[in-house]
This record gives sequence, C-alpha cells and structure tokens, in this order.
Amino acid sequence: MVWNRFLGKQHTRWMQTLGILLLVGTCRCGDDGNNTQSKDTTLAATDVMDTSSWSPEVQTDNLSASDVAADVSQDDGGIPVADSASVSDTHVAGGCPGRPRVPVDLAPWETNDSGMVRLTTVDTLEDRISGEVPEGRIGDYVLENSQVRFLIGLGDEAISPCSYDGNLVDMTRIDLPEAHKQGDILGEICFLLNGGLTFAPECAEVLSSGADKMAALAVTGRLEILDFLNLKQMVGDYAPFVDLEQIAIDLDHIPPLSLTIYYLLRPNDTGLTVLTALRNDGSSPEYFAASHLIMSGSTGAFFNPLGGTGGFGTTSLSLDNLLAGAPVPYVGYLSDNASYLYVPKPLPNPTNSGLPFGGSQIAVGGIVVNTFDIDNFLSLLSSKETARKGEAPGFRLLQPGEVTIYEHSVFAGDGRLESVLAPAYDHLGVPTVMLQGIVSGPAEGVPAQDVTITAVATHLTPPLTLNQTKSSPSGSFEMRVPPGSYLLKARAAGSVVETSVTVAAGDDPVVVPPLIFPHPAQLRVVLRDADGVPTIGRVTITCPDGCPQSPTNHETDVSNLPPTNWARIVAVGPVGETTVELPPGAYRVMVSRGMTHSVWPPTALTPDDPSFWGMPVLLAAGETVSVEAEIHPVLDLSGVLSGDFHIHAMASSDSEVSNTKRVMDFLTEGVDVMVSTDHDAVSDFGPTIAALGLGKHITSLIGAEITTPNIGHFNAFPLSRDPLARKGGPIDWSNGADPNLTPAQLYQSIADHSGDQVGEQVVQINHATGSGTIGALKADVLTGYSFADRDSLRMPPAEGYPDPITGDTGLWSDNFTAMEVLNGHSMNNFWGITRWWLTLVSRGAPRTGTAVTDTHGLYGDLGGSPRSWVFVGEDQDTVATMKPSGFVEAVNAGRVVGSNGPFFRVTVRNDQGEDGGLGDTVRLINGGAWAEVEIQTAEWVRVDTIDVYLNEIDDLLDNPGEPGVARTTPLEPSFQVEIPWEETDRQVVATGNHEHRVWRKTVKIPLEIPRSTPTDAWVVFMVRGKGANIPSMAPVLRNGGVKPLAFSNPVFLDADGGGYDNPPLGAKAAAARNLPIQQRGIPPKVAATPKRPMTVQDLDAILQGAAGCEKENHGKTEPRNGPHPHGHSHRHPHSGFHSHH
Repeated sequence: MVWNRFLGKQHTRWMQTLGILLLVGTCRCGDDGNNTQSKDTTLAATDVMDTSSWSPEVQTDNLSASDVAADVSQDDGGIPVADSASVSDTHVAGGCPGRPRVPVDLAPWETNDSGMVRLTTVDTLEDRISGEVPEGRIGDYVLENSQVRFLIGLGDEAISPCSYDGNLVDMTRIDLPEAHKQGDILGEICFLLNGGLTFAPECAEVLSSGADKMAALAVTGRLEILDFLNLKQMVGDYAPFVDLEQIAIDLDHIPPLSLTIYYLLRPNDTGLTVLTALRNDGSSPEYFAASHLIMSGSTGAFFNPLGGTGGFGTTSLSLDNLLAGAPVPYVGYLSDNASYLYVPKPLPNPTNSGLPFGGSQIAVGGIVVNTFDIDNFLSLLSSKETARKGEAPGFRLLQPGEVTIYEHSVFAGDGRLESVLAPAYDHLGVPTVMLQGIVSGPAEGVPAQDVTITAVATHLTPPLTLNQTKSSPSGSFEMRVPPGSYLLKARAAGSVVETSVTVAAGDDPVVVPPLIFPHPAQLRVVLRDADGVPTIGRVTITCPDGCPQSPTNHETDVSNLPPTNWARIVAVGPVGETTVELPPGAYRVMVSRGMTHSVWPPTALTPDDPSFWGMPVLLAAGETVSVEAEIHPVLDLSGVLSGDFHIHAMASSDSEVSNTKRVMDFLTEGVDVMVSTDHDAVSDFGPTIAALGLGKHITSLIGAEITTPNIGHFNAFPLSRDPLARKGGPIDWSNGADPNLTPAQLYQSIADHSGDQVGEQVVQINHATGSGTIGALKADVLTGYSFADRDSLRMPPAEGYPDPITGDTGLWSDNFTAMEVLNGHSMNNFWGITRWWLTLVSRGAPRTGTAVTDTHGLYGDLGGSPRSWVFVGEDQDTVATMKPSGFVEAVNAGRVVGSNGPFFRVTVRNDQGEDGGLGDTVRLINGGAWAEVEIQTAEWVRVDTIDVYLNEIDDLLDNPGEPGVARTTPLEPSFQVEIPWEETDRQVVATGNHEHRVWRKTVKIPLEIPRSTPTDAWVVFMVRGKGANIPSMAPVLRNGGVKPLAFSNPVFLDADGGGYDNPPLGAKAAAARNLPIQQRGIPPKVAATPKRPMTVQDLDAILQGAAGCEKENHGKTEPRNGPHPHGHSHRHPHSGFHSHH
C-alpha cells in the first residue's frame, strides 16, 4: 500500500505573491543557464546525472523496482518504510511501489568520524522536540547525534503551506545546559517547484540508522498542485491583459518528475545535509525553477547580510527591492536561546561582498523563500522558448531519464549567530579569523553576561553584519569573521559600546580591547489602582526628541521593536511593577489599560501632541528613577464582556508573536475573551493563560481562520482541537483530491468540526473586500447571487449554473452568522463592508457585525482595539462566570457593539412602553418609537456625534457598482445628533491620588417611521468623534490619527406585528433575482483587453494588488524604528499577504 495524499494548503497572500514572481520566471544569474550535464558522482547543485537508460522494468544491480517494493512494510502510521543494507547501496532502485527512488551517490558524505549518530522514530509524545509551536507527531523520524536533533514530519497531514509532510519540521541543540534549552524555533522547510507545485511524499526509507556512521533517510514521492495558489485567478484579478501563453511556466502542467529527498547526519555535524533529487520520468524535456519555503516558528529575527537590510530583518516586497535583488549566502533565524541557519549550495561566482550565494530571497511576515540559481526574482525576459532551450536563468532543463539535485544544509544553534555561522563558514569554504574579547560592567573586573556583540563589516559598501555573538558568564566572547575591517557594537539593555578592529587572512586570534559598559539608567514603574492595589497595565515609554542609542538592522530586526520614538512598550501583570534599563536620556512615561481605564498621568493625551504624551522623566547613568502610576476602571460594563474574534500568534505562519506575548498584550488592554484564529491551525491560548496564572483576568475560546485563496477567509469558533494532530486538526477546505469546498460545504464542515463543543458556533466572514469572500465570489449581496467563475475558483460544477438569464454561478450562501465590519482602522474598508452588511440586513438576512484587530505583528497592531462588546447579561459578565455557549449565542443574536474606543448601550421603546435592545425586535405602534443611547467613554476618549441609520436603503441601492467591488464612500446617516455634553457629564468614578473620570450621558432620540412605510425597519447607531478638535487615541492606540468610532448592531422595528419578516429590501431583492444582470443597474463588464507579454509595470501592479492587502484591506502597517532601505517598512504585519491576508 502506497502512502498517498493529495491535500490543499493554506491560502495566504504571501504565497500568492510568491506564485506571481515564479509565474513570470526568475532573473539573471552568473552562469549561462544551461545546467544539464553528464553523470558526475559529486552531483553539485547545478549538476545533472544522466539516468536515461533507467526504466521501471529494467533491473539495476540485479534488484528490480518490484523486488524493492515487495520489501516495503507499512508502519502503524500508514507510511511505507523500507530498510537498505548500507548507505553506499543507494544507487539500487529502492523507493515506493511503482516509483523507484531517485538515485544519488552518497559516498561524498560518508565519514570515518566516531561518535553517536542515529535515526529513529517518535514513538511517544515525550520523544518530540519541545518548542513554542512543536510540529512533531508520533511516527515522525528523528536524526540525532550528541549535539543536535532534527525531526522529519511524516504520516500526518494538515492544511498549511507545507502540509504534504516529508519535511524538516523541528530541530534543536541538545548539548546545552538545561537553562539554555529553548527547544525548536523552526516552523518548517518545504520544497516548491514553479511556485505552484510541491513535493507529495509516498514512502520513506531508512537507508542507515547510524551503524554506517551516518543517519540517512530517503523520502520519495511526486509533485502535486498547491491548492493555496491559484495563479490563473491572480493574474486574471490583477493583470487580465497578460498573455499566460508567453510566460515561462505552464500553469496547467505537472511535470512527470519523481523526487527523493535525502536527509543525512554524521556524528560530529551540527548541520543536517538535505539533497532533493528530481528525475524526469516523462518522454519530453522538462524545465522548472525550484525554491524552499522557510517558516520561522518563533519570536525572533531573520538574518541575511545580503537580504537588503545589511543584516537582520527583511525588506518589503516592492518592485524596487525585487530589482535590487537579495542573494542568499544563507538565511538565519535567531531567538533567545535557539538559532538555525539555512545554507543552499553556492553557485560558482561569489557576490561583490565576497560571500558565496545559492539563490535569491523574498520574505513576508515570518516566512522567507529562497529560489535556487538566481540573484534576484525578476526574469521578465524569460519566455517558454528560452526556458525550453535551457537558457532561462533560474530554470533547469531536464531531459528524459536525467536527474538533477538541489542541495542545502540546515545548522542548529544555541541562540548565537556565531553558533551556526562558524560551521557554515567552514562548510562554504569562507576563510575566517577568530575575534576574542572581554565585556565588563562599570565596576572594574565585573563580567557582563549575555551582552550582544555584533561585527559590522565597514570595508564593504554598504556595511554588512557578518557575525554576532553573546558574552559568556565570565564576560568573554569569541566569533569568527572573514578578513576585513569591522565596527564591533556591544549592546546591553541600557547602552551600547563600540570599537573598531581590522583582521587579515591568516591572523592568529585577534584580541579586541576590553569593552567596558557605563552604569545603566533604570526606570522603575509601580502600577496601582485608586484603592492602592497593584494592577495590570501597559507602560509606554516614548522619547519625543528621538530615542538614544537605538539599534539598527545591523544588530536586530527592528520590526520587532516599538515604533519610531517609542523606547519601550512593557506589559505589566498582576504584580503591578516593572523595572526597565534604558540609555541615559529624556523620556516620557504613560500607563494605560485600554479603553476601559483611565490613563496616567491624567493629562497624558492632552494636547494631541507626542511631545506632551506622558510624564517627563530624565534618566542619568547609574540612576534609578521611580514613578508611581495610578489607573482605574471607569466604564460600567455590567452585563457586558469584551472580545476579539480575530487574533494571530505563533501558530500562524505569518506571525512571529509567541502565545505568551500575545496573551500579555490583550491582558494589558483589558480584553476579556481572546479567540485564537491562527491560519488553518486550531490553536488554544488557554494553556498559556493558565501557565501565567491569569485565569482570573482573561479567558479564551478555541477557533481558527480558514484561509482559502479563492473564496476568502473565515473565522470559526468554538472548535474542537485535536492535540495529537498536526496543527490541532484544522478544517480541510481543500477537500483532498476533489474540487475545493464551496462556501455552503465549508459552513457545514465547520459545524461538523465542533466536536465536544456545546451550543452554537460563530462562523464569521473576514475582511470581505478584495480577495475576501464577497470580492472573490463577485457577490451581489442584495440577491445572494455570485458571478465568479466556478472553475477558476476550483469549485465543483453544479447543474443549472451559471444561470443562463441571471448569470448566477450559485456559490453564495447565507449560512454564516457574522461578518467583520471593522477590521483594524481602515475607514475605506469599513464603509465598503458596512454597505454590504446593511444590505444583508435590509433584505432579511441580518448577520452580526463585529470589530476585530486581526493582529499579526508584535507592535504593528496592538491588541484591544478594535474590539467587540458582547451583551451577555449580568449572570455571565465576568471571566469567572462567562459561559462559552452564552457568549456565542449573544454574538450570533447580534447583541454586539463594535468599537475602537467608545462604549454605548441602546434601548428602543415604543409608545406602549415595550422595549428592546440590540438584536431585538420592537413593535411599532402608530409608527412611533424612540431610542435611549447611553454613552460612556474614558476621559481621554472624546466623541461628539451620534449617526442614526434608519432603513437607510436609498443610498444602499444608489449606484451599487460591480458585484464584489466595495463602494467605499461613507454611508450618509438618516440623521445625526450632536451630543450635548455638559461638565456634569464628566463623572468621578474613583479617587485615589487623583480623580478618575468617565464621560457618561444618555441621549434620547425619536425614531419617526412614516405610516406609509409598508415594511418593517431597522435602526443602527454610530457614536463618533468627528470634529476637528477631537483628539486621536494615540499612544493608547499605536496608530496615530484614529478618531473614536463605535457602531451598534441593528434593533429591528416590526411594523405589522409579525416580527422582522417584511424587510425593507425584501421585495426588491426578490424581484432582482429574476432580472438579467444587465437590467439591475450593475455596470457592464469592460471589454477584454488584448493579451500581451508581461511588463515590469504589470508586475508592479500585480504586486500592489496581491501584496498590498494590509494597506488596502486592513489599514495597518508594521512599525519601524530607525532608517530603512528604500524608505519602506520591512515586514508586512500579516505578511499581510495574508495571509491576509
């Protein structure tokens, strides 16, 4: 039995963009592009081995493929496994039943070194490699020696960018002191071909379990389509005029290649050798470009000195950066006590820096992709014809029966760059010299431990970081660097010390003059409430005149630091105290806990000017300054819980935020309920909350973001999590080998995934514009029709669709319960989605509108705003009394206010005194009713207007536009009410060292419904700060310029006593369903543009469309601290490609 799989993968926007880049080919490289050669047992990465005489029927070394197949046994995980006698026998045609292994001579990797090395399997959960997001499962393979441990995932499948397995999923150093063992920080490394194909393993063979002084595993399989990439759809969306017949890659072609990935480990290695061998089993030549996708797997920093930043971090995916190129000598990733380095086999010619390189890099979020054989990604001159001739840079041409090999190594380290870069320099043949030194504190002879020392090569233009290390407990350090001149930067929490050094080839170890740190400055902040009790809060430390001694990308990934001129953002737990070391200088300190609390000092946000934010503090070297801050809850939230229904952390491939940091983020913002919604991963914040001892303060629900590339993204909660399944057992929207699930099928699959969860589920459409659900389906929400082509979306055909009269393709389904109305702080998207949301309400399909952060980054989109206020009742309004079923029922019933700052309650009464709240239906008697809107805001949140939308259907119907295209102009209210604030409305809630106040007022609003109105009605309220004198909410919100906004869900008004059963657009929707599309006021489609070859401008347009969802769909950007190349942000918070996005 062959272990066979045909699975879909995560549909993330970063992968769409990768597909576009590989779609147009790849660019210039240092050779002539012809990589086909005759047999060579050394098998370099650019070499090809001729096996044209091989065929499945011909015996090789008297052992036929069928003989090998007969020896294959199946283990408990359903994976065929075969054992070979020795590594040197790997030219024998082993492999899978019907698919012989791709032969490679492993003799060059054999060794006489002594020491332990072995290949084994994960038999129990304790055999796995620990880490923040461990991927290992029972049945996986482990290659280990006395220093390192590598885990190859097999036998489990899950929707993700690398879901076919057969890949390196976990690694760790095992020769470290227990206190320094961080465990695994790798997400996964997987193989891609032509941007839209991946490796699908069919069987694994243990070639050597270690007896031959090598652990060797061979995994053999085929190519399969990546469900998460739909390149034709992408080009059709963003550049429909491009002629796909003229590009290098045939999007409909799966080359008949067999692949074997060899994993090799020797006794003294700290790196795993990986050989990916491809054989052309077809009768015609095949050409292709190959890549590796590297997912980070932790909170840390990528490193590639040639990657465009000069060291750490990554550049944004802009056309300028692609033109500049990002060669890959290696790609590292560093966290506190773990590190790894991916090293492709280098091409013959080094870069101008003297470093070798083996490919080119692009990066988004927590993901880096290396494509082999090129120095950048642009190959717009490549055509099918040049690729077929073997002349297209980055493409390899493989004749029938030939074999080519892509080689790379992965080194495991202890958190120091030196621990992986030193063996990599040896592996690459780069000459180095040892630097040694001592770091001490201000007291003479006192060692300074864990100081980071960075070697910046100043002899290069621009300067590049070529190594980094940390000082030992004795203060000593050493690291290897290539010959040249260096600026050494030693950085501790409070200061930096620099010195210069020049080393020449052949030097003995060079001793650096002692690096002596001055006394640091310390800031101690004590947090108390008005009763003097220690309290939770967020400490924000800014430096209006510029933060002294700020690091650059030469030392760390500055995208993981607070925004420019923000020195620190510190989450303080229930202990209510923190001490921060800072360089001497002038700072301002502010303490907050989100929109529910007062801020300290009380004047922190007045005026709306960063130079006046917070309490001024002057710190001198060696001085400790203490401040006592007092904040207090000021809102009356009886009967209410706050929640965020869209949160990403480490389990999302495009987020590098640990669960601990994410929980502390939301804790210090005062959010009650966190919903985990990682991309195609069923994750759980509950264990983290419990481990931190925060169960009295915050709680969570288990969910997931179902991340398709073709019908949008959906959040679902609560879900049942399988702790033994990879990624918690996410929903398979790809539907295996069959067409992807339609929205209706997906909604049913979500219901089937509830497991032991009790009660309802929230099924939420996310960021519906652009490539979101409404945009992707080209949906007309008035009729519930879709106009997207089913085949282009990989949907199954359906009888009667498309409808020959209306054009409906039958993909829309109303079987969801909620939709994001406010995702982040983009007002354009807010208005576009609001129009769709209220159209659904008006045609009788009301769905709950929610407000979410969709947070991915650490500081780019701090948790807590926007959020959803859920009216659950006073018996469930604390973390202790919250019932998941009651919370979900309240959400689905529309008892929600979405907000980025303000809070309000709504009650609607009729002339008989009958009343109702959000989601309720109130009878209209004599056409009259009135609303009572009770507004509460913390003193620092200012609002001035209530916008009332009462059956506002005319504007919804006016110029609806093309289906799926959002109309982003603001929806004008039926009328607006100015909030008549008086000083008496600023009420004292508590008094400690100062008064803590809330703005609180109830505004009565008459709701006049004309008696002539033949239908039922709805009313929605928005409380806003619209005036020019209304300040933004920074720095409690990181995003400057955000004005206060909160919106209610509808209260329904029953005109005929039958409930909300005669919605205002019900009849119009029914009539429109019978009209040809041309008669419904929808603009006709523009005539197709003649096809032409792709240009640089076309690629730029595609990148802006495919990679720009953060800006367009979410209105968020990742903060940066300090100067950056090209003036761009280095990382999209979502990746933005959303992975959102």
